[in-house]
Order: sequence, then structure tokens, then C-alpha cells
Amino acid sequence: MLEGLRWRILAATATAEALGFAVFAGLLAATGTAQPDRPLIYVLALTAAVLGAQVASRLVVAPTRRSLRAVVDWVRALGQDGAQPTIELDADFGDLATALRESARTVSDELTLLQIERARLSVALEHMESGVILLDRGYRIILINPAAARLLGTSVRAAEWRSLIETARDHELVAVARACLSDDQAVQGGEPTVIQLGDPPRLVQVGGSSIPGLTSSSPGGRLDAPGVLLLLQDVTQLRQAVVMRQEFVANVSHELRTPLAGLKAVAETLQAGALEDSAVARGFLDRILVEVDRLTDLVVELLELAHLESGEREIARESLDVSDLVSRAAERLAPQAQEAGIRLQIDESGEPLFVLGDELRLERVFINLLENAIKYSPPGSEVETSFTCADGEVIVTIKDAGQGIPEQDLPRIFERFYKSDRARSSPGSGLGLAIVKHAVQAHGGHVWAESIDGKGSTFFVSLPLARRSVDRAES
Repeated sequence: MLEGLRWRILAATATAEALGFAVFAGLLAATGTAQPDRPLIYVLALTAAVLGAQVASRLVVAPTRRSLRAVVDWVRALGQDGAQPTIELDADFGDLATALRESARTVSDELTLLQIERARLSVALEHMESGVILLDRGYRIILINPAAARLLGTSVRAAEWRSLIETARDHELVAVARACLSDDQAVQGGEPTVIQLGDPPRLVQVGGSSIPGLTSSSPGGRLDAPGVLLLLQDVTQLRQAVVMRQEFVANVSHELRTPLAGLKAVAETLQAGALEDSAVARGFLDRILVEVDRLTDLVVELLELAHLESGEREIARESLDVSDLVSRAAERLAPQAQEAGIRLQIDESGEPLFVLGDELRLERVFINLLENAIKYSPPGSEVETSFTCADGEVIVTIKDAGQGIPEQDLPRIFERFYKSDRARSSPGSGLGLAIVKHAVQAHGGHVWAESIDGKGSTFFVSLPLARRSVDRAES
């Protein structure tokens, strides 16, 4: 195509030159070549040659120039705002336009695919739980997703094109980025680093790798400089779960060790000869039964807690009067309270307050709370229980006058096996409040505590009221 265009232009030029020389020769032949005293003839001959060249230019070169201009304009308009311009050209330029159109279509298809992939990548980065940070060689943030911005305590817009040290203000994170650009392959391929980021601090696992030939669209950025890709994963809850599992194993081992050690001591004593004394043997058998009961209670509580946490068993939904449940729990604990010199005061002046729930589990909730209040209250004191309604919920308040709970222990008292008495001298397995928490949550409620160390504790249980209790309260 271009070769044909070149020959067309050469032919037009040669035609113009030949036409001019032909006219020039004709004029000379007509007037005589040996008449040098007639300069007008030469002028007319030259003028005829020039006119011939112009005629050839108009006939061939000018259309060629217009076609080239049309092709340039078409190329400029091609692809602007999705435009598909049309063009009318002769054969040679038509081939050129066809080739350009095919190339433009190919480029357009590639750009469309790139835009689709970029949109997919943007959505993926937007919703990733792990943080992603892309840095250039100067450790400026080229790209950051919302998860990483949250871990750094900033926003995507505020972090982009700022330096990592200025944004994160953490030398350990910068050290990981620098290690990725290190020549030491062992450093580059090392294990992810766990650091603390943010306020409140979060445990974040950071891994990274270098990216050769990173392109940057920032002003003045190097287009061929290698960059760094950092991956940030919040492992705070994972680490907490590991710690809780370790504590759980340690606590279960401790709770099992005590009764098993007692059983072994009793068995060894009986084996050593105490079995021959019937009175002594009967006393040891009673101790064995006590320890067996203790082990049985521990196993039952562990199973109940496992069922509540897993949600394997459905919660019964029957209409229950909360005040009646609390009264029955108090009646069951009345002998224990009398022995400890504690008076149980239940507010029974209000109307029935109905909730939908499991009778045995809710009664167990109030037994555990009242039992704790009795256990930690001094002789001669009083445990008060009252009821209030607010926003479609009934709130049961159990207040004691005991030793209270230290402030640092208050957030953890509903954890399994947790005891504020770290010497573990207090009785019980440490599962009661954990069972209370999960049982209340299974009924759509929540439980919390307030306490001042040395001045008693107050526990609150909030449960959704059944519809008839809500209607009665509104009327």
C-alpha cells in the first residue's frame, strides 16, 4: 500500500515534469530555436511548464494530500468517547484505513480487557480483609487498600503518595519493606514478621516481596524502578484464640488434677490398711463420693458450655415469668444462704414479666449468679434482687455486699475458668459465669457486671420481653 502511494507521487511528479518540458519544447519548435533575441518565447515556455506542474499537482498530489489529511483526522477521532467515524478513500488509502481500523480495534479490545481486570482487582482489594500496600523504591505508597489503611490508622486518600514512615510511623514495618529490596535472598524469603500497629494496638503479621520493573504514574516517578508489595494480616484474634486454648488446657488440667489427687490419696490410704477399720473406711468412701460428684459437675458444665457455644442444641421457646424463675432459684439456695448467714431479698412487688426461653437454662443462670453472690458475701449481709423494664427488655439486677471485683479483672470474669483469685483458692470450677454469658446470649440477651473493689458487685441480666409483657407495660 505505501509502496503504491510512493509510486503514485513519483508518477505525478514525473508527469508534471514531462508535461512542462513537452510544452516548452513545442513552443521552441514553433518559434525557432535559433532566435535568442526573443526572450518572450522563453518566458512563455517556462510559464507553460509551471502550469503543467500545477495541473498535475491538482490532479494527483492535492487529492493525495486531502486523503492523508482525512486519514489523520479519522485516526484522531477514532476511539474518542466510543466514536467510530467513517471515511471514504480510494483503494490505497482505503487499505491504510482498514489496517488502522483493525489495529485500533485490537488496541481497544486490549484496553477493555485491562479495564475489566482493573475493576475486578479494585473490587477485590476493596473487600479484602488483609491489607495490601504497594511501594515504589523510595518507599512511597503507590497503592493501599482500605484494610491496610485501617490498620495504619489512616485513609486511602490520605496515605497515597506519602512515604511509608510518615504514614505508619513504625520502624518495624519500614524495616520489612527495606528487607524486601535487600540483595540478601535469605532476608527476602524470611518468615513473616508480627508487629503491633494502630491504637489500640493490633497484632499484625507482615510479609513482603520485591516487584521488579514497577511502573509508577506519580509525577517524577521512575518507571523502571523496582517496588515493594506488603501484605498485612490482623492476627490479634488468632493469637487471643491460641492463648485462650492454652489457658483452657491448663485450667482443665488443674481442675481435674485436684479431685483426682484426692481420689488417689484416699485409695492409697484404704489400700494401706484403712479398709480394715469400717468407720474410717466409710469416711473415706464419703470423700470419694464428694470428689466424684465434683468431677461429674465439671464434666456436665463443660458439656453444657460446649453445647451453648456451638449452638448444636436449639433453645426452647416457652413463656416464662422471670420473677418466678428467680424466686425458685432463691428457694433452692435458701439452705446455703442460711448456713452462710446471708439473707436473700427478692423484689416480688411488680407484675409478672414474661420472656420466651428455656426454663432449665434460665433457672440455671440465676442459680449461678445467686450462688456467686452468696459465696462472696460476708455473713450477716444481704443479696438484693430487683427487676426493671426498659425498651422491650427486662433487666434483672443481683447486688451483693461482698469483696468486689478488681477493676483489671472485671472485663474477663465471663471467660472460661477465669478467677480473680489467681491463687485458685476460691471454690468452684470457674465455668459458672461463662455458662451464664452464653445461655443469656442464646436467648437474645446480654449480661454484664459493675463492681468496686472492696464494696460489692452488681450483676445485670437483660432479656427480651415476650409480647404480652410489652403490651401490658405499654397499657
